[in-house]
Amino acid sequence: MEEQLRKKISELAKSLKDLHLVATMEEAYKRAKEILTAKEEKGKPLKELYKGEQTIEKELKETMQELKKEAKQEEQELKKIEKETKTASKEVKEIEEKLKKTDEKIETEKLKEDIEKAEAEEIKEELEKIQQNIQDTKDILEEAEKAQEKEKK
Repeated sequence: MEEQLRKKISELAKSLKDLHLVATMEEAYKRAKEILTAKEEKGKPLKELYKGEQTIEKELKETMQELKKEAKQEEQELKKIEKETKTASKEVKEIEEKLKKTDEKIETEKLKEDIEKAEAEEIKEELEKIQQNIQDTKDILEEAEKAQEKEKK
């Protein structure tokens, strides 16, 4: 028998005797051995169940380590994505600023064009008035010349 199992049997036997669950130490040892090596209802000895539990615990630790590793990788990936998002956000803001400046420039140019059109329209109207005044003056001069010719005749 393994040394570890013998120790457990001795400890359990002593506990059984101390709790007065058995009459003699010999009976306690026998009962402890039964408990630790006997088959349970499912057909496995406690020793095997204990080993199975250790295997499960080991597998759980390995799974936990894998999960931690994956979590760390995902965290790094998240940080990378956050960094890329910040960079993209900064680029979007820069583009928005450029668009805003471009819009302001276009608006300014449009206002200049509107002012120039308005000024051109005013100048055109002034020229038309001047031309009309010149025509009126010519007409008056013609009539005056005709009137002078009539007087001379």
